[in-house]
Amino acid sequence: MPNFDVTRLNPSFSIGRVRADVTYKAPGKFTVSLYQPDEELSHAELLCAIKVLKRAERFVAGHVPSDGG
Repeated sequence: MPNFDVTRLNPSFSIGRVRADVTYKAPGKFTVSLYQPDEELSHAELLCAIKVLKRAERFVAGHVPSDGG
């Protein structure tokens, strides 16, 4: 089994008050959690949420092997 730093597989992406955390679970398995302020999101904050989720998606896609399909 390769030796790697799991902390590098648990990044956070944030813009303003919106944050997405990526958590490594197992080889090729991650969870992504979105954190936001308790109050409702403004339109601009909603766009920020979409951007941080896209960043998290790109990170995970780069660390999950393709299924060859």
